[in-house]
Amino acid sequence: MSPFNRKLLPDTTRTRVVTSSMLASKQTTLAPALLATSSLIELMELATGEALEPFIALGETSVVAQISMTHSAPVQEGVSVAVTAYHTRTEGVRQSFRVVATDPGGLVAEAEVSRVIINDALIMLRAKVRQVVPLFDRFAAVPGPGEDVLDLCMKPPLGQRGLKDEDCFHGFHDAVQSGNIESIKGWLASGEDLSPLLDGALYVAVIEGRAEVVTLLLEQGANPKRLVDTSQRETLLHLAAKHGSMDVIPILCRSGLDPNAGAYIEQLSPIHCAINNLVGEGHDRTVKALLDSGANPNCTDDENWTCLRYAANIGDDCLAELLLDYKADLTDTTMKGDTPLQLAVRQGRKMVVSVLLRRGADPGLKDARCNAWEWLEGRDSGLYSVGRCLRP
Repeated sequence: MSPFNRKLLPDTTRTRVVTSSMLASKQTTLAPALLATSSLIELMELATGEALEPFIALGETSVVAQISMTHSAPVQEGVSVAVTAYHTRTEGVRQSFRVVATDPGGLVAEAEVSRVIINDALIMLRAKVRQVVPLFDRFAAVPGPGEDVLDLCMKPPLGQRGLKDEDCFHGFHDAVQSGNIESIKGWLASGEDLSPLLDGALYVAVIEGRAEVVTLLLEQGANPKRLVDTSQRETLLHLAAKHGSMDVIPILCRSGLDPNAGAYIEQLSPIHCAINNLVGEGHDRTVKALLDSGANPNCTDDENWTCLRYAANIGDDCLAELLLDYKADLTDTTMKGDTPLQLAVRQGRKMVVSVLLRRGADPGLKDARCNAWEWLEGRDSGLYSVGRCLRP
């Protein structure tokens, strides 16, 4: 990234006459024919981006990382609006601005905007990986130990890392994406140094659920313990759980990943990720793969919710059966005192209630007007769901 040779950047102003395309009424018929907040945000992005243009090197771009805006006055079509960005501070690669929008009548809006100068290839990688798009850029670096996304902003594109023939990397990518083992082996034996791509390739293979490819890449030296997201401590095992890559899970566990490692602010383990992110076919098989690999069915998140509570809350009776097969605790209670059975009753999850009763849950519903067996037969328990069923 180009060095900043000034403590504060020059003020920049963007002036625009409000046109019909900038009106809120163009976005929804329920909105008034006045300048839309989204149009103001666009002008603020342009003004702050223009301030950083002299400091952006080839292969870089700047993006908005955070914006907090107060839109305080209405503006009609045809009125001229001036948006001025005042640079306030530099914090590492983050540049902060105070942005003020005015019209002839005075203040229209003001905002605090932060921008980051980032590698072009990296920002495209982040977008493409989220959508699992089969493109070469997915093999750009993923964060390593002690790194985060902003650290990677400083890394050069792949073409500047000593990799000679881009065509071979496209071919290697396609082979990993499709799971073509013979083609992958051919590329690995080609004499090209593919070591800078192995960790990224492992990332893709995990998302795609390519168990044989994952095994091969690990044998070649890919590091399974590099964090997918260092800021949230997300491992490849969390990634496999979210994408339903059940065949990859035991391989990653054998390579040393902890099936009970917490991640995110909520301290979600891989099994929580599997339950929260998967629906339909493969849901229970992914959870079973984690349980077979040592995941604790009674692990909790930061609000002390177990997997069985999740199953009761969402009404997944098959998942409840599976968890109970692996010794999930029927008597565990939430911070409000509800057992999984009582939570299922509050949420009206009859199939889960049936499973829990059949597997030995206490049918008592505390101070309710009936027990769980009677509730299944149609009696009103008196347990209300609004508020009480909310976490924790």
